[in-house]
Amino acid sequence: MNDFLSIAESCLYNATLEFEPIAFSNAVELRVALQEGKIDCIFPAYFDRYSAEQSQMYVTKSVAGTSMIALVNGGRLNENDENVVAIYENSIETKLYVQNNYPSWTVVGTDSEEECIRMVRRGEVDGTVFSANRVDHIIQASHYDGLMSITLSSNASVSFAVQRKNVHLLHILNQVIDVVPDSAINGALTYYATASKSTTFSDFVKDNMFAVLAGILMLVVAFIIIGVVYLKKTREAAKEVREALIVAEHANQAKTNFLNNMSHDIRTPMNAIIGFTSLAATHLDNKKLLEDYLKKIMTSSNHLLSLINDVLDMSRIESGRIKIEEQESHLSTVMHDLRNILQADVNAKRLNFLIDTVEVVNEDIVCDKLRLNQVLLNCMSNAIKFTMPGGTVGIRIMQKGAPDLDGFARYEFVVSDTGIGMSKEFASHIFEPFTREESSTVNGIPGTGLGMAITKNIVDMMGGNISVKSKKGEGTEFTISFRFKVGENSHKVTTIKKLEGLRALVADDNMDTCASVTRMLEVIGMNLEWTMSGKEAVYKAKFAYEGGKPYKAFIIDWLMPDMNGVEVVRQIRNVIGEDTPIIILTAYDWTEIEEEARKAGVTAFCAKPLFSLDLYEVLNASVEVESVPYNEVKRNTHFEGGRILLVEDNDLNREIAVTILSDIGIQVEEAENGKVAVEMIRSSVPGYYGIVLMDIQMPVMDGYEATRLIRPLDRPDIDSLPIIAVSANAFEEDIMKSKEAGMNEHIAKPFNREKLEEVISRYMRL
Repeated sequence: MNDFLSIAESCLYNATLEFEPIAFSNAVELRVALQEGKIDCIFPAYFDRYSAEQSQMYVTKSVAGTSMIALVNGGRLNENDENVVAIYENSIETKLYVQNNYPSWTVVGTDSEEECIRMVRRGEVDGTVFSANRVDHIIQASHYDGLMSITLSSNASVSFAVQRKNVHLLHILNQVIDVVPDSAINGALTYYATASKSTTFSDFVKDNMFAVLAGILMLVVAFIIIGVVYLKKTREAAKEVREALIVAEHANQAKTNFLNNMSHDIRTPMNAIIGFTSLAATHLDNKKLLEDYLKKIMTSSNHLLSLINDVLDMSRIESGRIKIEEQESHLSTVMHDLRNILQADVNAKRLNFLIDTVEVVNEDIVCDKLRLNQVLLNCMSNAIKFTMPGGTVGIRIMQKGAPDLDGFARYEFVVSDTGIGMSKEFASHIFEPFTREESSTVNGIPGTGLGMAITKNIVDMMGGNISVKSKKGEGTEFTISFRFKVGENSHKVTTIKKLEGLRALVADDNMDTCASVTRMLEVIGMNLEWTMSGKEAVYKAKFAYEGGKPYKAFIIDWLMPDMNGVEVVRQIRNVIGEDTPIIILTAYDWTEIEEEARKAGVTAFCAKPLFSLDLYEVLNASVEVESVPYNEVKRNTHFEGGRILLVEDNDLNREIAVTILSDIGIQVEEAENGKVAVEMIRSSVPGYYGIVLMDIQMPVMDGYEATRLIRPLDRPDIDSLPIIAVSANAFEEDIMKSKEAGMNEHIAKPFNREKLEEVISRYMRL
């Protein structure tokens, strides 16, 4: 460290410092002394961040790297084999090095370095491992001939280590490391490694402990002197620096915790993916077991993808690359898209799902639909994640008053659950990045601690507010408030002539839903009665029919406490016959009960949350179009006869897409880059391809350029030819860029079968 010290002394105006170096006989004593607070730092430390965290320490940036040597008794040592190596018990750092870099090796502990050498000589182990700076001394001291040294491919990083609570010293040491040139440290290490005298790496540190501490302390004095001079120049600037330092320390602490959590959270799904893939390969003949393994691999893959997306989103927010793109949107579309996304997770955890509206009059709003969806999805996903099976999650949309003179109205979205809740102390920090009340290693629930920080940033960018109320063991409630400009009522609801002045009956156990439907039916022109009981609905229908004043429409909730909606419909149909429309309201996926419901007499389904336009369209369709028996409804589940051009340069991605498309009856032709795709379309007859699935990043010609060359082609089918971007570039600016190039839609990789089929069903021309 002599060069290191001389550099420090040259800038400190000959300042003198006092220090107390303490030497220890082995690494165990050194680490214990640090943990007990007897010393402030240790050097050298070979820990990585994760291993240091387990020992309640922080490590600095790498001071230098050192080669690691395996000593063997003749022959070679294959690093990829499952070798057995002897390691001195007190050399914790060497053990960690082997465990981290060669997990397939078996470590045999010994009570001395000499015993390691003897075990190698006797052939009891395949070898032993030392640092390059130590190995020559070991061989010379042991007087063993015939040993061969093999330089391992993975180096060890040498750092300082401090107690976790001593963050300030950690920052100082990192600054010292940044100041001192690498050549100074590496030169000293080289000298000690090649010197003729017998010395160890530990000797090197002990011999220069005075210089190391002197350099550190002298640099601290230099920083203080510079700080005093700077304070004299401007106190205001110093205040800003102190505030920035506090913020930076909090951020560094949070990010350190985040890295530790991420180390576990990323390894967990990766271990599952690797492990179950290996198991699947050995059970190919067991279809049931194979399906189970593949399902678990898919679940772990999706979780890993969500972790990556969270990290990328936070990075883009911090760099200011997220922009709010406002356009007129319909609240019904936003909420039904959200419901469809959440449905599978709600069903999988067997949760009760409540979703409704209160006094939403202006359904057309101007907002960034994508970001609004992301905010609500983050909150709802948290509610689902932290609620145990059988619990309840819900979201309520409320309009708070009429639009003001500027055309803006306030909307509130309340996301609630009956989950595990959180402490009052943690609730005050929940919107800070990398923050979690308990890591997944404690509560078993995975996550990055970034979701709510991302949500808060987006809400702020949209000019809104978000707050949280929670109690341990009782659940959580998020309230998100926005002030949106009201749209131009492009989805305006009017009266339905055939129903104007007629009576309708609503049966729903939620009074707010009954009140909302009452207001909606008044706009349509109907007179409404309602009940919160299925049995009472049957009674009212029978009484009205027999009294000569029958209801002309029924709106029945699927799930009610005393009788389910399908049974209510069945009993009402037995009384009133087949002509009157009966609509089922539900927040769940109705496909599983659709056949039974149609046979019971259900005319149509309407998804919660219920909006005026939804109810208007369903009722209008019910009275304008004659009912078609359920078994006569044509269901298109395949796309026989359709042809798609798949443009993809990656063989594996191409194979996956071809398999999915072939399974649903589509013919697939392939192009390995954009240039080939352009020529294939140019030489084909008009209408030959129904859709083009276009990758973005490809060699020779990318998807953007290919699309720009396809669109001007002089052919009658080109303007209507759907070109769908399929890309791992999935940010909002990537989507906008693909549309600017002439593409119709954007699908993010990795391939999602349901999303692919849904897009094809909208664009495929058969």
